[in-house]
Amino acid sequence: MSEEIIEQRPDWDTYFMDFARVAATRCTCFRNHVGAVIVRDKYVVATGYNGAPSFQKNCREIVLWHSGEAQVGDGGRTGCAGCLARC
Repeated sequence: MSEEIIEQRPDWDTYFMDFARVAATRCTCFRNHVGAVIVRDKYVVATGYNGAPSFQKNCREIVLWHSGEAQVGDGGRTGCAGCLARC
């Protein structure tokens, strides 16, 4: 690896925050885009974003589904004890 590539490498917080920013692009809410990622031992356990549940078209049809709630639901399948959330 060249030194130039190593210098451009993001730190862990920046790396995982970039995951959250990308997750936010999937949001179905028209007013507020929020993404989040749950991390354990530098591994992504779950990602989430705000908006309507999967059975709804968008958040105008139902009360907003908060990204944290979606994460906990997804993270519960893989186990998120000891995880760190980044939003």
